[in-house]
Amino acid sequence: MKRRASIERVLPGHQKIGEHAHREAYLSPSGDIVKVGHSHRKKKIGPFRVNVPMRWQSIIKFGRFNPNMADFKNYKKYFANAPEHLAGSFARILRVEKKGGQSLLTMERVHDYNGNSSKTIEENGPISNEHFWKRFDEIVHWFRSNHVPFVGFSHNVMVKWVTTVHAIPVIIDYKATGWRHFPLQPWVWIPGQMERKMLRHYRKLKSEYKARSN
Repeated sequence: MKRRASIERVLPGHQKIGEHAHREAYLSPSGDIVKVGHSHRKKKIGPFRVNVPMRWQSIIKFGRFNPNMADFKNYKKYFANAPEHLAGSFARILRVEKKGGQSLLTMERVHDYNGNSSKTIEENGPISNEHFWKRFDEIVHWFRSNHVPFVGFSHNVMVKWVTTVHAIPVIIDYKATGWRHFPLQPWVWIPGQMERKMLRHYRKLKSEYKARSN
């Protein structure tokens, strides 16, 4: 309750819309998304479950104590200057700031052509829209051509309907970029291994979520 009250003081009028392993997401009154990092995370160590400070998990997994800053730095380095025809598939991070002792990352809300919030690919379920998968293939081709070591597929991807018949994927989380995401797999430092791992992750996503057209 104490942490919840703290969030409500820092983000008055914000509505909680989601939560994952490292952060919570809130919808601001202005319509943007604000992400706030957890202070701790429960980890299983042998027969026990213990609260581990998130900053230590973040430095191991993302190379920074602050997961919001890891997200922002990766976005600026790899994704902010995506080619124009793909730019709409990368949600813009607007800023990272400290407020009331909390790190806050603000990014644009992804919404469909009718104004409704887009769904994650997990929430949407299998999708047969060929335009969606054609765009995704183009994104992965761009990743390969520009050596972008992104592996954050699945719940980090939203299905944005740009018309009634066309959808595109939109990536909303950039933390899972680079070899640091696999601290116990030093072989990913070998040239070409990150690309192979990325392609395996993408093939797994397609096998799970690409539905056949009727």
